[in-house]
Amino acid sequence: MSECYDYMDFVDYWITLSGSCSDMRMLFLGRVTTAAMLKSMVPPDTQFALPKDNISDDIRCWLEFEIQKLFARGILPRSAQQEAPSLIDHLIKGADGMFLWARLMIDFLRSPCMTSAQRMDIIRQINVPEGLDGLYTRIFRFIDKSGPTARSLATRTIAWTAHGIVPLTSKQLHQALVADGCLQPSKQEINIEEFEDTVLVACAGLVERSGRCFRFSHLSVKEFIQTSPEVRPLGSLLMPSSQESARIAILPDPITVHSQLTQCCLRQLLHHTPNSPLCGQLSAHLTAKQLSERFPFTDYAAVYWMAHIGLSPPLETKSLDNKQSISSLSELASSLSVFLSSPRTASVWLESFYTADRAWNVETSRKQDDPPLQIFLGWLRRMELLCRARILTIPDNTLDSARRFFTSTENIITTWGYRLRQSPPIVWDEMTGFCPSPFFFSPDSVKMSVISPEVPVEMSTVGDHLFLISRTSNDGLRAVLRLWPSRLFRDDQYLNKIQSAPHLTSSICVRTGWRFMRFLNCKKRRTA
Repeated sequence: MSECYDYMDFVDYWITLSGSCSDMRMLFLGRVTTAAMLKSMVPPDTQFALPKDNISDDIRCWLEFEIQKLFARGILPRSAQQEAPSLIDHLIKGADGMFLWARLMIDFLRSPCMTSAQRMDIIRQINVPEGLDGLYTRIFRFIDKSGPTARSLATRTIAWTAHGIVPLTSKQLHQALVADGCLQPSKQEINIEEFEDTVLVACAGLVERSGRCFRFSHLSVKEFIQTSPEVRPLGSLLMPSSQESARIAILPDPITVHSQLTQCCLRQLLHHTPNSPLCGQLSAHLTAKQLSERFPFTDYAAVYWMAHIGLSPPLETKSLDNKQSISSLSELASSLSVFLSSPRTASVWLESFYTADRAWNVETSRKQDDPPLQIFLGWLRRMELLCRARILTIPDNTLDSARRFFTSTENIITTWGYRLRQSPPIVWDEMTGFCPSPFFFSPDSVKMSVISPEVPVEMSTVGDHLFLISRTSNDGLRAVLRLWPSRLFRDDQYLNKIQSAPHLTSSICVRTGWRFMRFLNCKKRRTA
């Protein structure tokens, strides 16, 4: 139950179900914190404790099997196989009745980045209960010393796993690392299984496969990253100095992380997505599945970069006291400026957004909680506050362009949202013909001109039209209807006479200008 987010509802459901199924047998397991809540839900006669000594015996049985496999595979030196009982005793002390610790330690010892002698030293040094925090600190220190390539791979993977809006697939993660510069782009098809194995090795057991995605091996990993003071809140990937040997540099603070993830999304759109229609032609468009297969990570970048940017600046200016956070926000503003100055990139972003299957409804509807454009506007306002408080220094033209981009995009989505959902490639053709914008590419293939109406000769003395209505059809045809009423319609004395008649429903023929005019319930309103 420790891995279940809503374990109380889960247990309550199964207990209720068991009342109608007498042959049903269930076993719920959980840590002490979880068990304390379950005691009030489960009858006392069906509860039993698992003493630490009993669990340690089970852990010993499991470790004996795993240690023998490490010796058999040469991960531990075969010459030291007689030390197996002593090594198991050390590991039992470190686990202190915690099966998770034992499993993570075995995964950690399998890392190919260590020699067999180093693995033996690690085990021999365990003489007291270490706990999960101690083990995670040990693993993070190992990652920090594993070399720049492995360290960078592990750091970015952990960042995406901890702070991604939705889990990334293995292909998306690979492309995100390419966009970040952690991996080199390849023209050949990647071996995704080999990449997954590399990630697992680099992260030293902190993450595991979950279907097509990665996840933390346990919820406590994410809790440790977010709350442990041992994780130094600096983004440097350099090894810590001797004065800071008690602290490790694995993940930056959340502000810096989301700034970096936003920049990664923008780089994917700028440099790793074609600056032309995704399908290569306007007459067809990709499906969501085709988009994710042809351009991995573009779908995530298009849909969620505004979500990440909304999480980058703090809600209060006083909470921004980290120099690296300030620097990351300045770099983010520079990356955004490049994006806003590339109309083709903005167009492919909008096409990808409406093509992706996870696209949010960006209509500015009150029913939609936090649509991306509103998140972007909130980020923009907080950045302006930081600049006014002189905490950040960002060129005025960048913030001005961002605000105009918001207004322009909001207008486009309000007018063309329905058409974009039906056919995303119209971004490259019709859309800018009717909604011109300096931020989106316009091929000038569609031009619109408004034809002024001619006033009927017999009404030349009536004046300007009284009513106007217009509508744009789905194919871009705009129709405008103007109405010139009869002269009598402008005669207040005549209208008062008509309106004074109660519930007048007969048709009144007016010879000058109108064939007929019908008044219904004229006491309160008039309808022509």
